[in-house]
Amino acid sequence: MTPERRPSNKPRSERRAAAKRLLDVEHTEHRLQLFREWLARNVCLASPLLLDACAARRLDIAMWRLTPSDEWPAKVGVSTLLNGLENKGHPGVSAWGRTPLAQDAYGARHIILHIDGRSAHMEMRVGPTLIRTSDRGGSVILPISSAVERYDLIGSPLSSAVKHPITQDRRYLITGIGHHPATGRQMIDFMANPEQWRVPWARPR
Repeated sequence: MTPERRPSNKPRSERRAAAKRLLDVEHTEHRLQLFREWLARNVCLASPLLLDACAARRLDIAMWRLTPSDEWPAKVGVSTLLNGLENKGHPGVSAWGRTPLAQDAYGARHIILHIDGRSAHMEMRVGPTLIRTSDRGGSVILPISSAVERYDLIGSPLSSAVKHPITQDRRYLITGIGHHPATGRQMIDFMANPEQWRVPWARPR
C-alpha cells in the first residue's frame, strides 16, 4: 500500500527559493569544472620568475582555489592574490648597486597571479618595488624617478641592475631602461622566456 503523501508545510515561495539555491550551486560547480578543463587544455607556460618566487606546492594550492570570473569565458584572463603563499625567505630588492630599496622578512608583501591565455604570470611587490612578468619577459618598476638612466646596462643580465634571489644566476637580459608613462618611476624591461608548466590536474600521473 502506497503511503499517503503529506503536503509540505513550507510555503511555495520557500520551496522555490530552495530549488533556486540548488540550481545555483549546480551551475557554479559546472562552471568551475568547465573552467578547470579550459585551464588544463590551454595553460602550458609560466614565467620563470613566478616559479622561482612562489614555492611549487603553494602555487598548486592557489591554482586549485582559482575560480572563473563572472566574465569568463568571454574574458579569459583571471587573477588572484597569493597573499602569504609566496614565502621563500627572500630579502629586499636593491638597484644600481645601492642599499636595498625594500626590506621584508618574507621578501614579497604579495604576489598577484595572472592567468591569461596560455601563460601564468605575476605581479610581485617587494616594498615599493614592483616586478611584473609577461611572455616577453617583464619589467621592474622602481620607486625612484630621478636616478641616472644606465643605458649602458642594456644587453646586460638583469642581476647587474636589480639584486634579488629571483634574478640571480639567471640570464635575464635587460632590453630597455626608461620611465613608466603613468607614474614617471624608473622602469627596467627585461627578457625572460617562459618555461613549460601545466596546472596540477593536467600533469601526467
